Amino acid sequence: MKTPFAKGKRSNVFLENNIIIKQIKKDTQAKNALLFEAQFLKILNKHNIGPKLLSATPTEIHMQYIDGIRIGDYLQQAPKNKIKKTLLQIFNQLRTLDKLNINKFELTNPYKHIIITKKGPVLIDFERCRHTQHPKNISQFIQYIQTTRVQEWLQNKITLPTKLNKKAQTYKNNPTQKNYNEIIHWLLPFSEQVYTLCKQIPKGKITTYKEIAKKLNTKAYRAIGNALRKNPDPPIIPCHRVIASDGTIGGFMGQTTGKPIQKKITLLKKEGIPFEKNKIKNLSAYIHIY
Repeated sequence: MKTPFAKGKRSNVFLENNIIIKQIKKDTQAKNALLFEAQFLKILNKHNIGPKLLSATPTEIHMQYIDGIRIGDYLQQAPKNKIKKTLLQIFNQLRTLDKLNINKFELTNPYKHIIITKKGPVLIDFERCRHTQHPKNISQFIQYIQTTRVQEWLQNKITLPTKLNKKAQTYKNNPTQKNYNEIIHWLLPFSEQVYTLCKQIPKGKITTYKEIAKKLNTKAYRAIGNALRKNPDPPIIPCHRVIASDGTIGGFMGQTTGKPIQKKITLLKKEGIPFEKNKIKNLSAYIHIY
């Protein structure tokens, strides 16, 4: 049985057998609103974004019903670790929208437009979506999480980075993956933060555990070493380029002596790093500073 579910500016919404049915309002001037939504859902569903589109006509669309709670309620109720994970998932979806040159528009106040389910966040309502060369999804969502109301919800849970606005502006001017990584860095698990920084060390350069710690605003040098020891993808995450502050080689593959250390020295020599008595020669010339 079809029952009324919600009323929007451009459409009436019904629920029937876990299917959302949106019907265009007769008096709306946005006659193509549902066609726009169907068009963008077809694109975004390929990237696992949005409710699954089931069918569409100019006056009616059917889509998957998303069972969950609105983002505002979630931010008030959820614990710190889950909030950070959810925010990262939202940012990743918004990054996909940006790469597709799609602007969603409602993200400065997305209280009805992001539903948090047991499997994660789902963006809904794409009637206002448009293609643009300069989408603002991420910058708009950052505005939202910086509002006084959201900050009150997050109090004693998480603190936003002090330079988040600056990073958002840099990304807006130049939306590269590197600039995006700068925005989401604080949301990653500690080990992932270490791996992200490690991947930024270019061939022919090295950095130290201390420099990574400084970038992460921590003194947890041992935790950094433990993360690198558990490196899940050594070819992609070049942990051999991380050494001790005094120019000695540090650890490698969970060892501080023996064949693993000789292997680390060999790898660095192949990349042009000079050694003298198992210490890097002229360390300052090769150090990568973040």
